[in-house]
Amino acid sequence: MDDKRWRNISLVLGAICVVLIIAASLLIFSGKGGSTASPLSLPSDSAGASFGGATASPSPSASGPVATATQSAPPTPRATQSAPTATLTFNDMMLDASATSGARARTFTFTSDGYGPVGIQVTKSSPAGKQIKICAQVDSSVASCKTGVNPGFPKAFADATTPHSVWIVTLIGNGADTPTVDIRFSWPTATPKVTLSHGRLQGSTSQAVPDALNGFSATFQSRTSGQMGLQASWTVSKDAHVTLADASVTPAVTVDEQSYSAVGFLAPAYAHAVDQGKAYRIMLRDTSADSTRADLTAQIEFP
Repeated sequence: MDDKRWRNISLVLGAICVVLIIAASLLIFSGKGGSTASPLSLPSDSAGASFGGATASPSPSASGPVATATQSAPPTPRATQSAPTATLTFNDMMLDASATSGARARTFTFTSDGYGPVGIQVTKSSPAGKQIKICAQVDSSVASCKTGVNPGFPKAFADATTPHSVWIVTLIGNGADTPTVDIRFSWPTATPKVTLSHGRLQGSTSQAVPDALNGFSATFQSRTSGQMGLQASWTVSKDAHVTLADASVTPAVTVDEQSYSAVGFLAPAYAHAVDQGKAYRIMLRDTSADSTRADLTAQIEFP
């Protein structure tokens, strides 16, 4: 075989190799850029705030949340958090049973500032196995709901496109269940403030009314030194007592308390100085000798 023929064969083989290399490169590139599985998209309002994977459901009513939800991965952060995170937990609060006449869902409202993670979670419930319905919505969005023993939305987000978003959370016992719960809130805000609506202020010295139906106990972390405040009103005139305790030590130590006689609201509103970085517990109790059920509204703010 002469040199010319070998040269022609080499050229052909070289061309084939080039074609194969190009084809392999295109195949690899196509595999990298092709369609891949992605996390389930989360429901959100027009501002883009979202809950941790819950499917949309009807808005909660006085009888409580009505739908269940599925869990999915959180959205990918898209902005830098501008406001620091605040945390507050309502402790040992008994819920109404949705199957009971006149039941009211405990309702919590707070406002987020700018972008950041939002956590809404029942962290404890008793007796064991009791079912809770929780619903949450942002601004005018459709509510997202879940049912379970310790339900929540631990991986929600407030979107950066809206300077301020109002979050509304409702809790009620499922069916005939009346669980006692702790519910924790964390959210980005410049001025932490949480409003409780449709609480119970029901005290008694003659009947076995549990503390879990008598006002509330809430624990918060002060981010800076300043004044905390409590405003509250209820539908039946009662004697009331407010206690503020330092919960950063065990057992908690009372730092201030104030009593109110035969009133339907705190006048003047309660306020007291708190120190930076400490945990505090604020409590409101009915001290009247009655078991009359009163609908309670309370607003807690802290630095």
